[in-house]
Amino acid sequence: MTNASQELIQSPELPTLQEEHEVQSDNAPEINIQEPTQPSAGQLIKQARMQAGLHIAALAVTLKVPVKRLEALEDDNLNLLPDMVFVRALAASVCNTLKIDPEPILALMPKSGSTRLDNVSKSIDTPIRRSALSNDKVNPMDFMKTPWMIGGAALLLGAAAIYFWPTMKSDSTKTIQESKTSGVIEMASKESNAIQVTPVVATPVTAATAPVISTDTANQPSALTASANTTTVSDGIVAFKASGDTWIEVKDAKGATVFKQLMKAGESAGANGVLPLSVTVGSTNFTQVLVRGQVKDLTSIAKNNVAFFEVK
Repeated sequence: MTNASQELIQSPELPTLQEEHEVQSDNAPEINIQEPTQPSAGQLIKQARMQAGLHIAALAVTLKVPVKRLEALEDDNLNLLPDMVFVRALAASVCNTLKIDPEPILALMPKSGSTRLDNVSKSIDTPIRRSALSNDKVNPMDFMKTPWMIGGAALLLGAAAIYFWPTMKSDSTKTIQESKTSGVIEMASKESNAIQVTPVVATPVTAATAPVISTDTANQPSALTASANTTTVSDGIVAFKASGDTWIEVKDAKGATVFKQLMKAGESAGANGVLPLSVTVGSTNFTQVLVRGQVKDLTSIAKNNVAFFEVK
């Protein structure tokens, strides 16, 4: 056999074990192991509130803060709140109301001075405007725009107004007196003309007195009907009287909200709907509930000053 035929018969070289291992490692799928994330401060506060069975609106009434601020705290939207001092104070108040330890939650929040320090560092890094360090000449018109010059001009205008005010007032009083005098003269002339005409119209006037009495008596039934159609708070299936700040929510059998209001001291309201009605009272110590005219006892069903009950 020739050398050319031997080269054609030889098989290609097989890959080594190291090359096969590298190919398999390149094709192997990557496995991402995610470590369990620690809940944030807002999530811990929300979990504690829900475990206590306290509605966020009832908690807002207790702390006397808007509901939106509590929602921002639970959702970790701290940029919607004034500053970190307020955020930490609000979180501590919520923890004290829910009777939980505030230290673990406050440890997850930024420190009080971090926001202000960040702002200071940013202000230090900002470049200084060239106009502040330039040696340009001062414009005289800029001197006229200073605050004390504007204040002086305002004082001069006020003094001028005080000086000319008596003259303007006397002129206006003269004008008013002249208009009143002309009005009195016109009224006197009209009365004199009316006195001359009264003998002619005396008979129609006496005849017209009877219809006036009949119209008053005719309107009495309509007034009685309007008073009968008026509804009061006691006409509702459930009624509420507030002696302080309280929060009320009423839902019907379909789950639709028929009444929802933050009531103040001295206010009263009622609600109707498809039975059964689900009622939530935010501050039971400031709320009197009447069910079909009967007083509802809330002390036995209240928990954390919040009561839930149904009206069937």
